[in-house]
Amino acid sequence: MEIRKDKFVRTLNPQKPIKPIYKLTPFGIALRDIRISRKELIYDMSLKLGTKPSDITSIELGEIKVSRKMLKKIIKEYNLQDNEKQYIIKTYIQSIKK
Repeated sequence: MEIRKDKFVRTLNPQKPIKPIYKLTPFGIALRDIRISRKELIYDMSLKLGTKPSDITSIELGEIKVSRKMLKKIIKEYNLQDNEKQYIIKTYIQSIKK
């Protein structure tokens, strides 16, 4: 039996370590940083990128992988500067390697 508490799963077996429920990917963190730095809600970002808010949440939490098409759309829609562009591409590559 597992007990959920503060985004962690605790098991009744003390030998098992606490494991996070969500695995935040480097890309998810970068996407969230872009959204928050522009003071946007998930809904706003989903409208810009032509997707559902639940998809944005799933990408941020590492539940689904992002396509190259979506990566290009993010770069274009948010007019990322060179350093931001390099960072998001780097995190995209890290995320797809896992």
